[in-house]
Amino acid sequence: LAGALRWFGVVETGIVPGKSAVVRRPPTETPAPDDAGGTRQGAPLTIAADGEIALATPSPVRVWALLTFADPIAFERVCRYRLSAASLARALAAGFDSDQVVAFLRRQAGGALPDGLEDRIAAWARGYRRVRLRRALIVVPDDDAERAAVFDALAPLGLVVRDHGDAGLVVELTDDATDREVESLLHAVGFAPQWIAATRGGRT
Repeated sequence: LAGALRWFGVVETGIVPGKSAVVRRPPTETPAPDDAGGTRQGAPLTIAADGEIALATPSPVRVWALLTFADPIAFERVCRYRLSAASLARALAAGFDSDQVVAFLRRQAGGALPDGLEDRIAAWARGYRRVRLRRALIVVPDDDAERAAVFDALAPLGLVVRDHGDAGLVVELTDDATDREVESLLHAVGFAPQWIAATRGGRT
């Protein structure tokens, strides 16, 4: 009860002199706006120039979002977090972008971040040196005149197909589209797909 329920304002705790710890439901108030905007009395959080975040108005969405890119320091009446290169790297590894982190902090703080902090976040993101990878197939018809037919054949999958000239057609695969599905579609319209091994070479 003294943990998450107190942080989120569901209950209040205290000590009655001569008795024991007590818990009560706080007085009913007008509901606050959702997490997309500000709160009744100022911004939900404040951010120091050193990256420390003080969350005065916890909510599940805010807490879970902060835990994505910041390290918890204390879960008290005002929850405190620390934003650092390591904590941002954790968010980047999970697929988030530094721009998303900055946008969330601006929105919840109700304005611009302290001077220099956005530059440090951008530098941390560059230092992480993330390289994005996407799954793709290269389709090279023997008859160059068949390129348009290959485009039409793959249309039902809704995939991105790019024409790279002599290098062939690059088909970007999604999580729900496999190379076998591409092969099956080509078979279905009369093509004869054949897998070949790539040759090793230098940069082109």
